[in-house]
Amino acid sequence: MKRCKIITCAPKILLLCCALLLTGGCAYFSRIRFAVEPSSLDYVQFRQTEVVVGDEPPYVESLELSGSGYLEFSRGKSERVTNDFWQESSSPHLNDIRTDFRVLTQDETVAIFQRMVDAGVFDGHQWDKTRPDATKLLVLARMHFEKKVIVTTNPVYLEIYNELLAKFRE
Repeated sequence: MKRCKIITCAPKILLLCCALLLTGGCAYFSRIRFAVEPSSLDYVQFRQTEVVVGDEPPYVESLELSGSGYLEFSRGKSERVTNDFWQESSSPHLNDIRTDFRVLTQDETVAIFQRMVDAGVFDGHQWDKTRPDATKLLVLARMHFEKKVIVTTNPVYLEIYNELLAKFRE
């Protein structure tokens, strides 16, 4: 049995490493598109945060659409705007939260989710490490077993966010 010497194996190892890097790199730039089907497990959540100075907590608007069509709009300085699970808090802003909801039809919900998918919400190339502010949206999405969290200024997501917000002004 012959042993492979490092010098003769080096080209093979290099070729294998390059192939692995290229394969992994392709996933980074992948486009994920699919036809959205109704599922109560799917959701999309938008958050917009007002920039504040000092120790004051930020004013946050959170808009969440579940796959069952439940659209909830929460806003305020309470940490419950972004985390509605109960937890002990000594914050003086704990009760600074206003919540309202609407119910969309299945067709409306699927259409909004499809617009998100078609706009590339699950694409692998989006990456913005900045924090959300008045000009950016934090988008959390889960559909068809795909999950994504992005901070974005994508006009399609801003348009969807504003259309959903308008339902609370009707």
